[in-house]
Amino acid sequence: MAKIELSLTNSQVEEIKKVPIEKTPIYMELFSKEWVKDLKLSKKTPIEYTDKEDITSIAFYRDKDCKEAVKGFVESGQTIYARVTTRGLDDSDIALFIYKHGTVTEEETSTKGGVYMVSGETDAKGITVLKIKTDTSWLKEKQSETFDIFVLEGGAKETAVIIPNGRGYTERNTTKFFQMGKDKGILLLSMPKQDIEVGQSKTMVQEVNNNDCGGKYCITQHNYKQYNCSKLIQEINIRLAGFGGNVPTEEFTQRTKNSIMQFQRDYMGVPPTGKICGSLLKAIDRFAAEYIFNFEETKCKCKICSGYGDGKNKGLYLGKKVEAYHKYEYPGIHRSLLWALKTVLFYLKKDGRFTLNKINSGYRCRHHPEYLKKNNNEPYG
Repeated sequence: MAKIELSLTNSQVEEIKKVPIEKTPIYMELFSKEWVKDLKLSKKTPIEYTDKEDITSIAFYRDKDCKEAVKGFVESGQTIYARVTTRGLDDSDIALFIYKHGTVTEEETSTKGGVYMVSGETDAKGITVLKIKTDTSWLKEKQSETFDIFVLEGGAKETAVIIPNGRGYTERNTTKFFQMGKDKGILLLSMPKQDIEVGQSKTMVQEVNNNDCGGKYCITQHNYKQYNCSKLIQEINIRLAGFGGNVPTEEFTQRTKNSIMQFQRDYMGVPPTGKICGSLLKAIDRFAAEYIFNFEETKCKCKICSGYGDGKNKGLYLGKKVEAYHKYEYPGIHRSLLWALKTVLFYLKKDGRFTLNKINSGYRCRHHPEYLKKNNNEPYG
């Protein structure tokens, strides 16, 4: 059986059909990856002729022989290999560039966001294997990040030629330098696995080794009840309260999923899944340590109570017996508010134009000036 790779127009196919062929079937592999037997399917599968040079695929492997494919995250510091397959680019120079996700488009080449470049030459079959040595510095202290891979063929160089009589000139080569949609890949890079550090909660770093579980061990909105992890869900609802808004329940609701996805996208810099895995838990711990504020500034400024009320008026209501009218001075601030403030600090830093100066008023008891102002200087109770 002969295997022929070619691309033809409809008119060319019709001409070929008029030519007698041998009884032995001829199979043609189309670029659309469909097969045509005896040309009988040509009308259903239009074929267009092209002689365009192309970078047809890029795949990542953990070994130079390209036998163990990369699945999921790559730990920073590890070496991986990119296998680039081309058409019409035999014995050509190939360059691979790695950029932070979204910092460069296919219509431009820019140094902004670039972290790595490696080059090599394709073989007679148009294939090259390029070595990529990842580095923790690419993450810039983030837990993980997504990177775009661009592969380009050719290059541009100038050669200065000096002649003894003092005259000189410059030779410019005409090698094509191009970039297309098919040559773009995605690399997911994470921090190396770490032992539990002093001050970290074991709960928030467990399952870190499951970066490559393919979702098998992830906690989702549909399976969380079978894991009996209601307290963990509540903690995540509290800690991610500022990412889209959430309430501190023990239920994995759509709000929970939305908060996780926003945190994954904005803080972790990874494709959002809405699932709870080791990487997410470790990132939440890191988020906690990264964004801090002066907790003392959250205390009541009345100088009468201890800083968080005095626990008076429990069970007393201003009208309806609903929580909104409850006069009870709860002795503290709910942690959801504190974590929401951390989220504010994160987005302020991400924006880069503003910073938190100070907290004028956190807790307000019945003696707080702002309360008295709104109630004709009369404290209740």
